[in-house]
Amino acid sequence: MHLLLVVAVVAWMGAEAAVNTCANEDAIPLILDIDPNIDDVLSLAYLAKEGSFELRAVIVTSTGFSNPSAGVEIVYRELELLGLTDVDVGIGPFYPTSCEIFGFDEDNGRFCDQMRVVNREDHWRIDNLYGIKNTRLPYSSNFPAFEDGDGTASVPMDAVEIYKRHVDDGVTFIITNGPLTSLLAFMTTYPDSFAMIETVYSMLGNVDVVGNVYTLVGNDVAEFNVAADSVAAAAIVNSTIPEIRLVTLDGTNFVPVTREMFAALADVETLEAEFILDLTEKARDNWFSGVDGFYGELPNGTKTEQSIADGYFLWDPLAAILATQPDLATWSYDALLVTTTVPVDLDSDGAVFRDSVGKIVYWTTNLTEASAEFVRDDIVAVLNKSCIVDQPLPLNTMNSVYEMLATEYGYVEGSAWVPNTCDSDLTVVTEATSTTCPAGYVCDTRRRTTSNRRLRFGYATAQAGTCVKSV
Repeated sequence: MHLLLVVAVVAWMGAEAAVNTCANEDAIPLILDIDPNIDDVLSLAYLAKEGSFELRAVIVTSTGFSNPSAGVEIVYRELELLGLTDVDVGIGPFYPTSCEIFGFDEDNGRFCDQMRVVNREDHWRIDNLYGIKNTRLPYSSNFPAFEDGDGTASVPMDAVEIYKRHVDDGVTFIITNGPLTSLLAFMTTYPDSFAMIETVYSMLGNVDVVGNVYTLVGNDVAEFNVAADSVAAAAIVNSTIPEIRLVTLDGTNFVPVTREMFAALADVETLEAEFILDLTEKARDNWFSGVDGFYGELPNGTKTEQSIADGYFLWDPLAAILATQPDLATWSYDALLVTTTVPVDLDSDGAVFRDSVGKIVYWTTNLTEASAEFVRDDIVAVLNKSCIVDQPLPLNTMNSVYEMLATEYGYVEGSAWVPNTCDSDLTVVTEATSTTCPAGYVCDTRRRTTSNRRLRFGYATAQAGTCVKSV
């Protein structure tokens, strides 16, 4: 067992950077705008492997469920797992639009009412991916990106500039899985470039069903992505974009995660499927309405309007799947407006309603049971695809191998250093000898002799290790 694991790691250590071969030849260039939550990372994995889209950029909009730095790290590391290290990552505004327009409560620091939509406990859980970020994702070769010489960390490019770069380059299809703060910032900063966008699929809003913002006791009219920035939602829904399709709670309420889907995921052995399964299980076990509530049920197995609103559904993945197969859902085509007030009223803002003065957009009204079952099956099938070459291993696997070798071949952390560099092939470590290390020393590839001294587990971009004293 140990030997097989070491052989697998050794083979991977000498490989080039991972390559994603999943996209079809006629794949549509895409910008994905997310607030990295449990369903966002599933949506990203699906879009990276399904084949219909070629992912050009991911925007991290941190006015939703993730904080800026943590959200960017999650995206970089998931892209590493998916073999998409060349995808641009942009970071959006730190505060909801209403905060910037109507001001902050400076007595309480940089704070405004709309920032209460997502509570700090949820931020902590998502920023850490329920404790599995360092066990199911690899280290990213892009985050943090240290500059040679002074060791300072570079900052991801502003979302507005990433939008402009790729829209100007011909990317006209956008999928949003979070608040629309970044997209509105792009619209107001570069209106001419924004006008080039042709299609937006957005997991956003609710029309004929109750909202799902459990953090606001007095608000049953809004969906989270609208409530987190109702000003941005109102502006984008009524913008000049020719085709806007809102994947609303009216549609997503037909596609819960089921126990059967969990069982099917457990049979998939790709690294990304294991990541998604582990993360979703952790979310289920810590769900605010309990394990039954996670499935949209009461403890006795029945469902009510409120239990459905409190459940976990395939919100963002459904937006991704409908962007590839829109006929899976029934769509209505109505003039809609989004409620937003001055100043923000957290009890009423975020409602999406029909109004003849609004812009006519598509929105999901329902899915058949057959379509819902197809959506769940399709997610499992896509995660099971083998189209990522030389995939990097998660940190937990790398750490396990290192500790095993340390135990079996007699070298320890903190042992003496010599300035030599040595072959990074792990077979050197297993043999406990190296022609480039003095007698009594072994080659430790965790101590890479790169110009910036970064700890990089097994990346081909840092081939040399450092000799450490054997014990």
